[in-house]
Amino acid sequence: MATPQNPSKVAVSYAWKEEDDGPGAGMVDQFCTRLATSGISVLRDVDGLKLGDSLSAFMRQIGQSDFLCIFLSDAYLRSPNCMYELLIAWQKSKDEPADFRRRVKAWVMPGAEGVFKPETRLEYARHWKQERDRLAKLVAEFATDGLAESELQLFRRVKEFAEHVNAMLCHFADTLLPGDGDQFEKWVLESFPAAQGPTDAQLAAVYAETVKEIGSALSGHDAVAAFLAKAAPGLVTRNAESFRLAEAVHRPPFDACQYLGDVERALPQHLPTFNTNLDLEALELVIGGITVLGVDARWTWEQRNLAAAALTYPGLKDTVPVDGETAADFLHILVAALADGHARLRRVFGEVPQAREDLRRVPPPPMILGAIREDERVVELMAYFVDTLGKEKADKSKPQQVKLLFKQLKDRMSMESQKRHNPFHGTGEAYREHSATIRKFLQPQDFWLIFPSGDDSEDKILPQSVWVLMHLHAIFTLIKKRRAQLTPAA
Repeated sequence: MATPQNPSKVAVSYAWKEEDDGPGAGMVDQFCTRLATSGISVLRDVDGLKLGDSLSAFMRQIGQSDFLCIFLSDAYLRSPNCMYELLIAWQKSKDEPADFRRRVKAWVMPGAEGVFKPETRLEYARHWKQERDRLAKLVAEFATDGLAESELQLFRRVKEFAEHVNAMLCHFADTLLPGDGDQFEKWVLESFPAAQGPTDAQLAAVYAETVKEIGSALSGHDAVAAFLAKAAPGLVTRNAESFRLAEAVHRPPFDACQYLGDVERALPQHLPTFNTNLDLEALELVIGGITVLGVDARWTWEQRNLAAAALTYPGLKDTVPVDGETAADFLHILVAALADGHARLRRVFGEVPQAREDLRRVPPPPMILGAIREDERVVELMAYFVDTLGKEKADKSKPQQVKLLFKQLKDRMSMESQKRHNPFHGTGEAYREHSATIRKFLQPQDFWLIFPSGDDSEDKILPQSVWVLMHLHAIFTLIKKRRAQLTPAA
C-alpha cells in the first residue's frame, strides 16, 4: 500500500492563470514532464480529467492524495478551486502539521512571497472573509427560490477558506521551503529514490528489448533483411536460411551512424525492389529501431517512461511492449525527440504557429562557404546562424565577436531546452498526425542549430545523436518518395 513515505503517485495542484501567463508560466509543465520522464506517475487535471467528469470529485481526489505538490501563487490563493484542493489536503491531516508536512510539498512562486509576512497572510484572510460575506447575502436572498445544493456547498467552502486560510499560510511560513523551481523539483524527487536516474541494468534491459524487437521485425521480411545484410554487412548477417542482427549490435555502445550512412547510400538503387507497402513499413520499423540503439540511452529510457503513462498506438504490427498493457512502436522515441527539438526551436524564437502550415523551418546553411581555411569556415558558418537567427549582425572580419554572439545564441537555446523541455507525447491518431507533421516540417538543418558541430556534448537533451537523426531523415525521405511511386495518382 502506498504511504507518504512510499508514494506511488504525485498529485499536482496549481492555478491555470499562473501557468498560462504568470511569472512562473510553464513551470508546472516542466515539473510534470520531469517527473514523468523519471517514471513517476503524475495526477494532474489536464491528463486526469475527461469530458463529462465531475470537477469537484477530481478536486477532492487531488486534495486527498498521499503525495501532493502545490505551486503556491497569488492566483492560487485567490482561486476557489485551488483553495478547495488545499483545504481538502489540510482537513485530511486533521490540522496535524507533521502529517501535513509529510504529505504536502509546496513551492511559493514568484509574486507570492508575501505569505511569509503576517500582513499579507491577513490580507488573504480578508479576501476570503469578504467573499464569504458577499455570498452570504446572495444565499440569503435566493434561499427560498430553488437554490441548488451545489451553490450552498460553494458557500460552505468559502466559509472554511476564510476560517482556515491563515492557519494554512502560517504553516507554510513556518516551513523551510525551496527557493526556486529547481530546488522544488529536487526536493520532490528525493522522495522517489528510484527516480534519480536509470540504473545500468535498466538501460541494458531497454537496449536488449529493443534488439529483440528489431529481430522480430526482421523475421518474415526477407527482402528487408537481405537488403540490410548487403547494404550494411556488419548490421545483419545470414545464418543458413535465416537472417539475424550481427553480434556487434547486441552490445552497446553501438555506432548506428556508421550503418545508417551505409543504408542511406545503398537505398536508392534497391528501393525499386520493394514493391509493397508491407516491405517499406517493415524497413521503416527496423531502421527506426536501429536508430533508437544509436541515440542516448537515458533519453530512450525517459521516452519509454512517458509512453508508459497512457500511450498505445493501435494498428502497428511490430511494437515494443512498455509495461504489460501499453505499447509503443519503434519510431515513437525518435518522433518524440524530433518533436521536442522542433518545439524548442519555436519557443526560442518566440513563434507560436496557428496552424501546421505556419511552422517555420530554420534556413539551411550555405552549401558553399567563401573561406578557405578551416577556422575561417567555422567563423563564417557561425556568422550565418547569428545573422539568420540572432538579434545582432555578425561582422566576419571580427572572429572573436562572431564567436561571442554565436555562444550567446547557443546559451539561449541551451537555457530554453533545459527550462522548457517538454517532449511531445500523444495517443492514437494524434500521435500519427504529429508524426507526419514532424517529418514534413522538421529538417536535418534544424538540429545543426542545436548542435552545429554535430558532436556537442554540453547540452544533454540529445547528446551525440544529430548525425544519426539526419541519416534517419534522409532514409525516410527516400522511403516516402518510393511510397508515392507505388500509390496510384488520384
